[in-house]
Amino acid sequence: MQAREISKAIYTEFLQRHSLDNVWQTTMMGDMQEARGRHVLYLGIFDDTDTLTGATNVVLESSHFGALHAGSPRGPILDYTGSQVTASLQAVRDFLKQKHVMYWTLNPYAVYEKHTLDGKAVQGSRCQGMYDQLMAAGARHRGFVHGIDNSTEPRWMYVIPTDFDSPQAMLDSFAHKCSRSIRRAMDFGVQVRELSEEELPLVDEMFVHAGDKHEFSWRNDDYTRRLWNAFHESGAVKFLVVEITLQDYTGRLQKTLETLRQQQAETEDSIARIRSKKCSTA
Repeated sequence: MQAREISKAIYTEFLQRHSLDNVWQTTMMGDMQEARGRHVLYLGIFDDTDTLTGATNVVLESSHFGALHAGSPRGPILDYTGSQVTASLQAVRDFLKQKHVMYWTLNPYAVYEKHTLDGKAVQGSRCQGMYDQLMAAGARHRGFVHGIDNSTEPRWMYVIPTDFDSPQAMLDSFAHKCSRSIRRAMDFGVQVRELSEEELPLVDEMFVHAGDKHEFSWRNDDYTRRLWNAFHESGAVKFLVVEITLQDYTGRLQKTLETLRQQQAETEDSIARIRSKKCSTA
């Protein structure tokens, strides 16, 4: 196995064909890192027949004593179920050594173990083979962490299936509390729309308020702008806002009130007729 630099075009074409394609490994994310003054490499991993079998972007940062730290967020992109994982990683390590890299942090976009909605591990889902090959390549596992860790990409991901026959079928698959909240939002006339570039400060404002309430800190305003500049044109990132138009909401409440009043009148009329019938037969 051998690792060497490839063009952005070849890298992107490989990424888009791979099942582990993800936003952290895109060239857009690489452009975003370079806008912060970091150097980004795009490496291809080739087998003995010179076939491209894996790829990764590598973000280089200055480390101690003039050496470099390399990071592959949610990479490398390769087949973690195969037998070439160790050799592929060693090929990248050999390449990075030539670049005076002291250590390389990788965070594969591969499932180690699946869990149920209540957090219980799914029996038989652990990918021990992938873990063993990573260790055989010389990696050291940092362990599993809970909570917010800004030093790495999300370690736990909640995924819901979207291959349903209808929106109603998807809604029915959710937990009762969740589906009830969605139905209430629909009844209230909640609308979702995409923000314009001029409205980006609203994103930061909402996250700051949420952070004050839930005790987390939001990034500076430049982060939202850099996300927009790097990803919006490709459609990979959209900023959405949920709104309630008060006039529409008031109108819905008024219609509900009118319906309830009509039902009340019909009920009272039905009760009156029953009572009248009873009195006439008595």
